[in-house]
Amino acid sequence: MRGLMVVSLIVLSLFAAQLVRIRGFDSRAVAADAPAQRTQTEAIPAHRGTIYDANDTVLAQSRERRTVVIDQTAVPEYEKKVAGTRTKVGVEGAAKDPAEVLGESARELEPKLTGTQRYRIVAKNISPLTRRRINALGIPGVYSERSSQRTYPQSTTVASLVGFVQPRDQTAGGGLELQFDDTLKGTPGKATYEIARDGSRLPNASGDVSSATAGKDMRLTIDNDIQWYAQNAPANQVTKTQALSGTIVVQRVDTGELVALASYPTFDPNNLGDGKGVYSNLAFSDVFEPGSTSKIMTVAAGLEEGNITPRTPMILPDSMERGNRVLKDSHPHPDQYRTVAGALAESSNTGAMLIGETMTPKTMEEYLRRFGLGSTSGSGFPGESAGLLPGVRDVERLPARDHHLRAGRLDDGGAGDQCLPGRSPTAGSGSARPSSRRSATGRAAGTLPRPVRVPGPSPRSPPTGSPACSRASCPTRGPPPRRRSRATASRARPARPTATTPRPVATPARRPASSASPRRTTRSWSSR
Repeated sequence: MRGLMVVSLIVLSLFAAQLVRIRGFDSRAVAADAPAQRTQTEAIPAHRGTIYDANDTVLAQSRERRTVVIDQTAVPEYEKKVAGTRTKVGVEGAAKDPAEVLGESARELEPKLTGTQRYRIVAKNISPLTRRRINALGIPGVYSERSSQRTYPQSTTVASLVGFVQPRDQTAGGGLELQFDDTLKGTPGKATYEIARDGSRLPNASGDVSSATAGKDMRLTIDNDIQWYAQNAPANQVTKTQALSGTIVVQRVDTGELVALASYPTFDPNNLGDGKGVYSNLAFSDVFEPGSTSKIMTVAAGLEEGNITPRTPMILPDSMERGNRVLKDSHPHPDQYRTVAGALAESSNTGAMLIGETMTPKTMEEYLRRFGLGSTSGSGFPGESAGLLPGVRDVERLPARDHHLRAGRLDDGGAGDQCLPGRSPTAGSGSARPSSRRSATGRAAGTLPRPVRVPGPSPRSPPTGSPACSRASCPTRGPPPRRRSRATASRARPARPTATTPRPVATPARRPASSASPRRTTRSWSSR
């Protein structure tokens, strides 16, 4: 008996000591922990800014959504009226009632409600209306958390440009969403409120809410209507030709603003879970040859250097030998007589090569880089490639089998430096192959004739359809000219090239078969 009393006194002493510690020494800490046990803090996500096209068509927007969460230990206590009587239906009844609202079957939902987990996600991205319908059922342990969902009304039309966000946490994943993430994303808020033992929110309890700040909206220069046509055009053509990809870029000529920027294959930003498609914009990320557009750069460089004018006469062969290669025009043709403007209008490969050879490789490289080749556009788009433009030193280190790309001089006494990759990139429109073929005049096919003083015009007129090429300025070949007065011939003869007069890029390979023709003056053709 005495031993029992001793044990009881010891137990009571321990309780008394614990009470003194809680109420006396640790009262502040216990008081601070009490609210945390009966309150819950919920993060309020910030909506990302809306992205509009130039006409205020929505390209990307955020919507308020809810995540349904369950406390599995509280669900078995679910009661509802059955035939007018309050009856405990437990997990089975809790699975049947919200199944239709959530779009699931009771059999699929019941395993999610069964167990001992205090926190289990049942459904994501449900609308606020659906959340209110679930709350009205009164199932214990069921509550919801605020969330945000990014939607793209135009789907694949602008997907490769606008980009996407990660479905899990709504963080930027690519495109403009990633590039302007600091502008589009907002500042999250939080809400603190008291909860009951089953985890449900007490309706009349006090709470503290700090509102979220939404991100800023953006308006693009893209026209969604034009973008739709631009996106479907390469999609249809790639499918038809079984090509790998296709891109279309539409810009305003006066301002340079992008009106459409399409890339195919693409993806569906509203359904990233399937893992299908290409998530980058190929117009920014892929490297491709500029093709005949680089002829504009070559002609502009020649004009800027003063080597040519739009009316400088040229003779355009259908092929030209450079090193151990023959570079050809897009189609075979006899020697053509054109001006610089005419060669550019007809997109002549050999014409662009001849113009490029009036400049040193270093000069041509500088102009191409000033035009933007070998560097990014400055747009800052994620994953943009700077392209590939070998420098003069890179070309000089090429192996011997590629010596046709080196900078040098021709062996046959013709003039001009060899073409660098990108110096005359328009040659890709034709073809290149080793050859030693010579023309009917005995000149190696594709070589540059030595510049001569341009003789007076012959009776044979230039080919029709030669832009900016008149009888007085376009060199021709043919039978001896008819006898004319000295005054007439003097008037028709073009001016002799001087330091202030642009020299012809190419001139006839042979003079008219007449002993009375003017004496030919030969100059070496060196790079300026």
